[in-house]
Amino acid sequence: MTYDTMNHSVVKGGVIFFSAGMNLAISVGWAKFGLMGTSKHFCNSWLIGVIAGTILSTVLRRFLSKTVLWIFSSILILTAGLIFTAVPDNYDALLAGRYLNGIGVGLAIISFIMHASEIAVKKHRGRCLVVEQFSMSLGIAVQMIYTSNWKDEWAFSTYRLHGILEIILAFLGVAALIFFIESPIDQIRWGNDHAALKCYAKLRLIDSHSKEAYDLLSMGKVYVNEEESLTFGASFKRGILPLVKMLLFRSIVVALCFSLPFSAAFKYSALQNGTEWVVTVAACGRILGAVCVIYLVDSVGRKTTSMLTMFIAAAMLIGLGPLFSRLSSIEDTSNMATATYLCTWMQFAVGYFTPFTSVYLGEAFPLLLKPYFIALVVIGEQLVHIVLISTISFDLSLMDHGIIIAVIFLISCFTMPETKNTTLQEAQQKFRKLFNVGRN
Repeated sequence: MTYDTMNHSVVKGGVIFFSAGMNLAISVGWAKFGLMGTSKHFCNSWLIGVIAGTILSTVLRRFLSKTVLWIFSSILILTAGLIFTAVPDNYDALLAGRYLNGIGVGLAIISFIMHASEIAVKKHRGRCLVVEQFSMSLGIAVQMIYTSNWKDEWAFSTYRLHGILEIILAFLGVAALIFFIESPIDQIRWGNDHAALKCYAKLRLIDSHSKEAYDLLSMGKVYVNEEESLTFGASFKRGILPLVKMLLFRSIVVALCFSLPFSAAFKYSALQNGTEWVVTVAACGRILGAVCVIYLVDSVGRKTTSMLTMFIAAAMLIGLGPLFSRLSSIEDTSNMATATYLCTWMQFAVGYFTPFTSVYLGEAFPLLLKPYFIALVVIGEQLVHIVLISTISFDLSLMDHGIIIAVIFLISCFTMPETKNTTLQEAQQKFRKLFNVGRN
């Protein structure tokens, strides 16, 4: 019952990031571009919007509540959906819609990660935080499925369908605020202990005057007092090593695992073999991987299985590299069949891996500078995507991507902590250690 209450409170974020997944898929090539061609500006526009929205949110969150930020986010997503629905054949209008959606997603992501990490009990924190990348995977899968099965002559209609889905998601996002419960940590920081008690009571389904509620308030105050007693320099020192770890683990690996070069390779190999249907299978595999994480993240743990799937993704990208290195190899149907199967299985691995990055992102940083460190990681991820999109014409370089992930895998094996069933303070202490080997 406790987990269900917390889960309802993060529904809003799930709706927003479903929309984000669809738009990210467009950025990395899962769209019918029609007369627009594969415009790099069109691909990058949403990513730039996310960067702008993320930066803006670090400023606005000082003055506006999470609820207000999420309402603004829904309005921007709704506006983008209306544009896509009304003028699906107008390049400039669609470009504006992409920017608006990206800004809307950027406005929400920091608040969501912080909120999910603060409202959850330690034994269910993983399930709350995976909502971000789980929902992204759902959106990516939907975008992959309907664009890969759409007839080319109906290219512009895919944008109208995309717009209709965004309108629905925007309304669902506003409706989801009914289930929203404020963070008790926020209330403690604002000096409102009475409101914090009510938040704990709603989240845990207990009486706000019970001993359990007061014990939770006491623990929350200890956490806030410890964090707020730190100077800027001390907070920065505590956060810099976790930041480096998360830039590698989240920003680089996630972007390399689902990129424009990878999508181009997947679509080409499937087309060469007349097996466009396999994209639907791969999309379903990505959803299946993400679903598995929900049930395993707080029981099996974070580190071992995320490391395993990162290794699998690296191995598959390294295996794909030689298949696209020469013209003779690209024209070989047997090689392209192998490439198709590798890409398909890789989607399951990536669907399984990425939700763990959401969990670690919510656990890694000290409270005072947490929004700024999260912003840097999110911005870093978008910048990697932009670089990959901007250099797609020179080389698919899938082997290079796999080697980079393999190197990060080796580093992460020794540096990333296991944070299952820990408090936020305990998780942060583990992140501050350079080496985390064994059960730590």
